[in-house]
Order: sequence, then C-alpha cells, then structure tokens
Amino acid sequence: MYSITKKAIILAILIIIPKASFAESLIDESEKTCLAKVIYHETRGEPLSGQKGVAKVVLNRKSDKHFPKTVCGVVNETTTNKGRKVCQFSWVCTRPKIKWGSVTWKHSLALSEDILTGKTTLPDFGSNVLFFRSINCRRGFGRGNYKLVSKLGKTNFYTKKIA
Repeated sequence: MYSITKKAIILAILIIIPKASFAESLIDESEKTCLAKVIYHETRGEPLSGQKGVAKVVLNRKSDKHFPKTVCGVVNETTTNKGRKVCQFSWVCTRPKIKWGSVTWKHSLALSEDILTGKTTLPDFGSNVLFFRSINCRRGFGRGNYKLVSKLGKTNFYTKKIA
C-alpha cells in the first residue's frame, strides 16, 4: 500500500490549482474589504498611483510595531483625546455610505485583492512612510513633525521626523 504524506498532498494541490486562484483563496475577505474601504473613501477620483500609495501606507502601518497587526485593525484604530473618540481615518467615525454596486466600489475591491495577492506593485517609498494627507485638506498636520517623502496624485506621503 502507498503512504501519502502531507508534502505530497500540498504538492498535488499546488500543481492542480493555478497559482493565482490559490493566492486568492488565501485572502481574508474582511481584510480585503477593509483595504477596499480605505481606497474607496480616501482616494476616490484619484489616479491609480495615489490609490496604491494609500494602500501602501496601510500595509506599512500593519507591519510597524506602533500600529495594529491587521489591515482591519489599522483601518478601525481609534484613540481618545480629552475623552473624545478619535479615528485614524475620519470616515471610520462618521461611517459614510458606500455605493456597493458602483464602479468605484468594484474598482476599490478589485484593487484591494490585486494588492493582497501581489498581482500589482506598490510605490517604493519605503516602509517608514506611515502617513498621508490629501493636498485639499485644510486642517493642521503635526506642527512640523512629519517629513514629506512623495506626492502621488492629490496625496502627500510622510514619515515622522526623528528628533
């Protein structure tokens, strides 16, 4: 009788299932949706480069010891300031509606999947780029504590200055 090992089963699966569909099957759907929400809310109407840049910041934060370890954790992170809830992404606190069937949402979801499966490349501005801000934003930003690293579309990308 033949003995089937774990390695033989895994090898058979890898041969039978095409690489792309195998990678897609490993994606956590909630992580894909969380990344898509960031792309949708933060970069609607932006060129693809800006959308990818914002996704890169989220993934950089996920890998940084000062932030949560999942995409959804990064996206939904909140703190309190003087007893008031503060969201890392303002839309998380306000919960605006998503037009689920819209072309924009479908694009955000597809881009999110392509990023998480490695089908698309992200900007190469380093893993220490942990912040971004729309050039249209009027609020103050960090009182000089951040260094501009890149501009993609209508979004500026920053590192924190080391004192």
